[in-house]
Amino acid sequence: MRRRVRRPLRATAGLLAGLALGACHTVAAADLGAASATQDQTAIIQLAVRWSAAAAAHDGTGLALLSAASRVYYPHLQQLALHADAPTLLQLEPIEQLQVLFLRLLPEPDQLQAMDAQQLLAFALQRGLIGQDLRDSDTLRELAIAENSAQGRLYKFGRDDWPDRSLQYFVREEGNWRIDLRGELERLRTDFDAFVARSGLSAGEAAFFILETRLLRKVTPADFDPPLAGANPLSAGRAQAAEHNSPIANTAAVVAPVLRLVAIRHSLDDPQENAVVVEDRVASLRYVLRRGDSLPSYPHYSLTQIERDSAVLRAGAVQSTLRLERAAAPLGVRLPIANNSGSRYGKTLLQLAEEGSEREGMMSQWRNVGLRDRAQLLQQAWLTADYTDPAGTRHTMAGLRVRKLVAGSFWHQLGLQEGDLLTQINGVRIDSMDAWQQVLQIAQNELDITIAVDRAAHQYSYRTATIRPR
Repeated sequence: MRRRVRRPLRATAGLLAGLALGACHTVAAADLGAASATQDQTAIIQLAVRWSAAAAAHDGTGLALLSAASRVYYPHLQQLALHADAPTLLQLEPIEQLQVLFLRLLPEPDQLQAMDAQQLLAFALQRGLIGQDLRDSDTLRELAIAENSAQGRLYKFGRDDWPDRSLQYFVREEGNWRIDLRGELERLRTDFDAFVARSGLSAGEAAFFILETRLLRKVTPADFDPPLAGANPLSAGRAQAAEHNSPIANTAAVVAPVLRLVAIRHSLDDPQENAVVVEDRVASLRYVLRRGDSLPSYPHYSLTQIERDSAVLRAGAVQSTLRLERAAAPLGVRLPIANNSGSRYGKTLLQLAEEGSEREGMMSQWRNVGLRDRAQLLQQAWLTADYTDPAGTRHTMAGLRVRKLVAGSFWHQLGLQEGDLLTQINGVRIDSMDAWQQVLQIAQNELDITIAVDRAAHQYSYRTATIRPR
């Protein structure tokens, strides 16, 4: 018979925020006496307190508090980080892939190889791979004890309306209670699933985004080479990526739903500067094309004609007309399409690394190129105030100088080039920092945008019609 203790029990913190292991086996319930139940309750609370203190201090001696399966979990990940080839790594679920890759890429290989189990745990705690949710003010409630297993739930900051998103698990081994990390893996999965839903990315893309954000650098295919293996393990993964990224059938019926027209730009000075922006709704990437340009995602298609509200793509005798549909789904709403990558999580991390090999910057910089929220607009270009200096005062702002520009970015779509001086937008003269704020507001919200630029001692103007930004 399971006994539930309903009164709040203090426990410093939330146990782990990071990984774990096999299932905690269900044990047939036993009839516990009151004294025995009280002893178990006390032991579990003391265990939670000791583990919380060790984790908060990044103390690897907390390893002694873990179950047998939990104690060998990081050494197992260590071996995968040092030796697993890409096909082996890509068989893991995203959470486990991230754990292995963090171990592979955060420390130096010789440093990782020299770590024992206690040092591995300390490293994970120090780098925030686990233990991030521990709080001294959390309260353990809903404690249920069976013969050799127990579970409870932390309530954050002791508040009745703030239950933790996963349970905490304990197991009894050789007469002593131990921490089972299964609840921490549940927490990671919950957080990861929430990020996937919130971001609109596939599971594979979300994992790749998290990996690069934590590492603060671009992830390349070379990162999937095991540091202690001589042979290159990437051939199978690269073959899969090449197969997945190969052009689809050369038919307008297939391409038309995948591609859409999101902007048409007309130059008021030179028709050769007219361009369109075509979005690959599966990859969530946007391309600026002039007449004669091929579409990078499907290079057998080229742009042959630009009209007032449409564009024509042609591949041999097959022609596809894309129209600018103002009422269509806004930027950032991706096309649901059957996944043919061979992975239940969408493209694998290796495929995404291959896809970004020829692109500048991390995934966060190029994956959703052309989106128009303020943070993304600021990320897609480096625009700085430029001042005239007729009398040595440097008080007169002449416009915004384009120092750097990401290909396919919203600024690129409007017609800007590196080195340009942006002087006007929708009739607003950019002569103050207040006007710079107006530039961002217009870029975020307007469907029709006209700009004026100074380029190599000449003035140019562009008028761009777009779909809804958000």
